[in-house]
Amino acid sequence: VTVSDESGQNLGSTPNNDWSAFTYAIPASQKVLIYVSDWYSEGGEFKVTVEETNDDFEGGATCDDAVLVTEKSTYLNSHYDNTTYTSLAYATFQPETSGNGKIFIDGYSSYKYISVGCEGEKEDLNALAQNDPAEGTYYPYTVEAGVTYILTLQNGGTSPYHIKVVP
Repeated sequence: VTVSDESGQNLGSTPNNDWSAFTYAIPASQKVLIYVSDWYSEGGEFKVTVEETNDDFEGGATCDDAVLVTEKSTYLNSHYDNTTYTSLAYATFQPETSGNGKIFIDGYSSYKYISVGCEGEKEDLNALAQNDPAEGTYYPYTVEAGVTYILTLQNGGTSPYHIKVVP
């Protein structure tokens, strides 16, 4: 499955040939075309689900423009850099209370980091990964109230991310 805008620019495609699920977040004002391979004509099932959200899909290309993770959850698109051949996405959150929390990140990314602010030392979230049969994969992290945290997601191709932070 490939999603393209009106001009034909590729906005995303099924990651890792996983035909079972594909999510892409786009602004409602943007028209898109969805291309489906011949595989579906051989008995496969194709479903499209549209979910409204007020998330900022243009932001997150730089740390200074990190997208705020809301209380509910946030969709975030990756931004590909043709000069470095990497994709980056930045999100930020500021907890109201201190303690142990969980960070959920849906969407493929080779590298996931957390830091305090843009200049803080990056800690590898992949090393903290936990898997719960009921909740799925999450990254436990101890947070301090009022501190601004930055999530850096690198090399996710054109995959969108769905991020949720639970205090």
